[in-house]
Order: sequence, then structure tokens, then C-alpha cells
Amino acid sequence: MKKKLFLYLLSGFMLLQNSNVFAEVLRPDASAFPNRTIIIGTYAIVIDHMTNSILEKAENSAQMENQNHIYYKSDINAGTWYDITQSSDISEISKTVDNIVSYEQINSLNLTHYTNEKGQTVDLTTGQQTNTSEIGDVAYPQNMPELKGIEEELQIQKALKEQGNKQGTKCCDSIQRVTQSLYEEKNPFLQQLQYFDKQLQNMEDFIVALRAEGASLEKINEAENQKTAVENQRKVLCYQKVLERLENEMTKLDYNENAALIAKYSEYITNIQTTLPNLEQVQESETSSQLQKMLLEAEKSFQREAGEGIQKGADTGLEKILSIKAAMAGEQPNTEEQKKQQLETLKEAKQKAEQNIQELSKNGCQTEQYQKALQNGETESVLQQKQTEALLALNVALDDVTVYLEQMTEYLETEEMIDFYEQSIENVQNAIEQFNENSAVAEQAKTTLQNVKSDFENKKNVLQLNSMPQYQSAKQQKQQLQQQAEQKQQQYLSAAENGQTELLESAKKERDDAIEQMQQAEQYMEQVEKELQKNNGMVEEEKNENQYTNTNAQQNIENEQNANIEIKKEDNYTEQEKAEILKTIQQLQLQQNITFLEPWHIVFQDYDVKLLSPIFMIEQQIYVPAQELARQLDAKVYKGNINGDYILKGNGVLIQYYLGEQTIFVNGEEMKISPAPAIYHNKAYLPLHIFEKAYGMEHIQNGNDIVVYKI
Repeated sequence: MKKKLFLYLLSGFMLLQNSNVFAEVLRPDASAFPNRTIIIGTYAIVIDHMTNSILEKAENSAQMENQNHIYYKSDINAGTWYDITQSSDISEISKTVDNIVSYEQINSLNLTHYTNEKGQTVDLTTGQQTNTSEIGDVAYPQNMPELKGIEEELQIQKALKEQGNKQGTKCCDSIQRVTQSLYEEKNPFLQQLQYFDKQLQNMEDFIVALRAEGASLEKINEAENQKTAVENQRKVLCYQKVLERLENEMTKLDYNENAALIAKYSEYITNIQTTLPNLEQVQESETSSQLQKMLLEAEKSFQREAGEGIQKGADTGLEKILSIKAAMAGEQPNTEEQKKQQLETLKEAKQKAEQNIQELSKNGCQTEQYQKALQNGETESVLQQKQTEALLALNVALDDVTVYLEQMTEYLETEEMIDFYEQSIENVQNAIEQFNENSAVAEQAKTTLQNVKSDFENKKNVLQLNSMPQYQSAKQQKQQLQQQAEQKQQQYLSAAENGQTELLESAKKERDDAIEQMQQAEQYMEQVEKELQKNNGMVEEEKNENQYTNTNAQQNIENEQNANIEIKKEDNYTEQEKAEILKTIQQLQLQQNITFLEPWHIVFQDYDVKLLSPIFMIEQQIYVPAQELARQLDAKVYKGNINGDYILKGNGVLIQYYLGEQTIFVNGEEMKISPAPAIYHNKAYLPLHIFEKAYGMEHIQNGNDIVVYKI
């Protein structure tokens, strides 16, 4: 913490500098560095010429080289070097002698760059002055870690070229074309690159302004995150251009004569293609939640405003990003202003989700993608897949409205919430009535819509009942009488056991009186509920009839889907694997009151997945071995040392959970699961639907057999 504080104090010395080419110099000796020189990582910097850019690069080099101590040449005790890693103030440096560092130790450090008294930054590996913005910048391809070794290869081919070697000349020219600065490219690429440069500089200025005005660490960190996102966009642009160069050069080289270089180029291409997915921004999909869509829009807006130097617009955009992220995580705001912002965010998200429901209903889940596929003469299975995707988007939108209404109850009075529920009920009813009957998914969609409408009506009824003083009074009276009846029952049993005849009779009478009064309170509550249902158009008979119809419709749909299931079962398991799995199941059945199943009951038809640990079903949920499945889906597993949390991360997916806790985070969205994650046979288990949400999957079930497929 002290180290971070000290580095923050250095920001007061930071001045931006320009640089020009100058003659080659050698690395200064420890004695030759001027006073007020600081060494961070592999960078030696005269502190008066420290900039944010240099400090960031120096800290990065400290991590990469594991050179984490900070050294300072004092101007208080002139010429003396101190280890100031644990210092929080420069005035502390010369107070003790146990932190003095010898010249020999300073000379033994690996230093790569030196920013001198003139503000010029020198590359100590070449002796040439360099622009700090070029250090590590992938707009200069030789800085790309994916092209490791290309500079050495260039030197080899240069030597061959100087000897007059024909192939060496060809290879040398080829490598020089690949490593040529991207600023030498023509428009429109150059315009894009320069726009990113301007955007990043303006974002840096915005962050400096935030710090100067004392903005919260949360705001500053989010602005830094957005700057990193723009840096990644710039990197993607540069990587794609170098990919283009590499592919072009491979077509120019003769394989028989330049096989080694072609192989190198192929390796570089593979390296870059592996890096790109980690840099590319997550794209909005039809099945994204409304808050996720709003977040992407808000991030683009902030990046645009901050990148254009529009500070007021950038500040507004940053607040919106923080509000959306807080809503996604279910966090409670601290200030009234933040509460107001989050409520507006939830209202906007609810409105957009309901607009999406209306659009999907009007076209019967036959979206623009469906219409294009139809015009292109795609097969029936493709058309059905498009409708299934749209149906999933409808379900996501309905889930969104449900969640947003629940979150809004934290900010609104009961009467306001009743109005919002009535509004949503009306919108869902409108969606049911206007749903395109010609759609293949009409029946299934209407069933879902009706179920959600019923849920909203129930929640509205609960709110209305809770707002009735007479109902609440009866409810409280019922609870008190119930407790009284239980106490009298205990007295009655105790009196019977001890033969206390008089107490036995009085306890029995008081118990019966309490039960009778409790039943009267219950009858009154039921009367109020029925009257309310009647007023809301929810007669119990009609409700039961709808529920029966909906259940039958859903069952028919499931039966129709299940009829086409093909289960591969245990065909791809060896006899030894099956024997070990069955043995594990037998052991678990003796230890746990849960029914475990063989993993071949579940088939991942679009994935290369074969589970070797049992699965189980509990409360109609399928539980799978989390870490085993994650690794087979190319995710990495991390275990936190402090919080005891587990993180499954890969391919843009992030699942975080804690053993024994029902809260789980899926791609940043908080969810509740029951039962909580637990360990069985040294394996942590999670519900299958967590992976389905994270990876965009669904499953069809036929008895104990399950098919998981990509949507």
C-alpha cells in the first residue's frame, strides 16, 4: 500500500515531453546518474520528467522482470542511492541508513530505458533515443510478443543480404515489409489508427481531470477500464493489419526456397489469431439481457464522448456505466443521487425489454434473421433454429422484466409498484393477444407469456394485500394466535405427562380458543384475497382452467421435442471407465441421500465433452461436476486463496462461486441457486443451467436422459 501511495505522489512531478533522435550513448554508471533519479522496474527516470505514460510502462516492466524494488538517488544526501520501496514520502528517505544501496547493486540491475535531465528517453539496449509512446506499442510490429524472434531473424537475413545471398535478400525485404511501422500504411487504415491515438490521449486527459477533482476510486478505475477497452480495439486494428501483411508475404515466397520463413510466418499468424479473441469486445446478441445491451451502448457512448474530449458527456456516460453495472450486480447505491440514477436505469431497461417483447410477439418470433433465411431458401431445420433463438430472446426479455420489477421494489412505494406491475400485466396481455398465430412457436410462447402474466398478477395482489391495514392486522393476529396455540399445546402435553388434571383442562380450552380465533383470522384473510382476485378479474376457476391448459400445452411441446432425441449413452466410454464410474456412484449412494446417475445420461451434442464423474438430479435440477466440465469447455479454473472462491474463466465466459453459498456470478450477473454448490467425491457440483446461461446452451430431457445443444 505504501508503494502505491508513493507512486501516486510522484504524479505531481509528471510533465509531458517530446523527443528527437540523438547519437548513441552508453548506460550511465550508478555514480553518473544525476540526483533525483528514480529506478522503477527496468526504467531509470529523472523524477522531474516523470509522466503517466512512463510510470505505467515502468510498473509493467517491474512485474515482467520481477524487479519490484524502487531506488532513488538523493539530492538531500547527494549521490547516495536509497531503497525507497517502503517509503510513503521523499522526506523519509534519508532518515535512516539501513536502506542505503551500493553503486554495485544499482549497476547490477537490468535497465532498459533511461529518461534523462532533458526529458529524453533512451533505449539502453540500442543507445538510441525513442519516443515513449512507441515503447511496447504494437503499431510498431517488432513490439508484438506474438512475433517473438522476428528481429533476430531480420538480423540474420540482413547479414545474408550483405553477403549478396539472393534468398537472404528476399527474406530480409519480406521481414522488413512485415515489421514496417503501421504509421506508414495508407488511408483509411492510417486515419483509423490516428483516431484511436487522439481518442486515447483525450481519455487520458479525462482521467487526469478526474483525479484532480478528487473523483471516487470507483469512477477512476472504470474510466481506466474503458481506456483499456479502446486500447484493445486499437490493438485489434493493428493485429489484423499485420495478419494481412503476413498472409500477403506468404504468397510471395517460394516454399521450396523459403520454407523456414514461411513456417515462421505461419507460427506468427497462429499466435496472433490466438490473441485476438482476448482483445475483441463482447458483441451484443439477441439473447443478451437488456442491461447487458444497455451497458454496451453506454460504454460506446462514453468512449466516443471521452475520446472526442467532451468532458460533460463523458462524465454522464461514466455515471451511467456504473449505474448499469451496479444494477446487474444487484448492488444497493450509497447516495440518493445514485439511487435516483439506478432507478432510472431500471425503468429504462424494463421499458426496452417490454418493447422487445412486443416486437417479438408481433412477428411471432419470425425475426429479421428468420426472414433472411427464408428468402435465402434455407432448410426447415435452419428456420426452426432461428425461431427457437427468437423464443429464447423472448424468455430472456420476460426474465429481465421480472428481475427489474423486483429490484425496483427497493426504491418505490407500494402504490407506485402496483402501478408498474399493472403496466407490465397489460403489456404481456397485449403480447399474448397480438402474437402471430402462424408461428411454429406460437403455442409455446403464449404459454410462457401467460405464466409470466399470472406471476405478475400474484405479485401485484401481494403488494395490494400488504397495503391493506385490515389485512395486515389479521395476518399479524393470525401469527400471534398461532404462537399462542403452540405454547398452549406444549402446556397441555406437559400437564398430561405430569397428571395435572386442572391445568390439562385449562390448557386444552385456551389452545382450542386460540386455534378457533386463528381460523377466523385466516377466513377473513381468504375473504379479502378472493375479493381482491375478483376485482382484478382473477376468478379461481378461470385461473385453474388456464393452468391446466398451459400445463397440457407445455407437456405436448416437450413430448414432441423428446420424440426426436437420440441418446448416445455410453458408446464412447471404455469398460474400465464405466467400471470406475459405477464404483464411484456406489460409494456416493452409501454416503449421500441423493440419486447419482452415470454421466453418459447427459450428451453434449455440439461439444467435445465426455464427463468421467457422476451427475445427479435434485429438486428437478441437473447438477454436473463444475471444474471437470469447465476444463472440457476450454475454461481455466482458479481458486482464490483469501475468499475461498472458485473462478471458471475462458472464451469470454466467467463463472464465480463459493462453496456453500447460494449466490453465484455468471458473466458478471448475480444469480441465486438452491441447493448451494457442494463437494461430492472431491468434485464441486453446479447446476447445469449455470453453464447453459454462460455458454448459450439448452437441454432437452427424456426421463433421466439429457441432450445439451448449442443455441
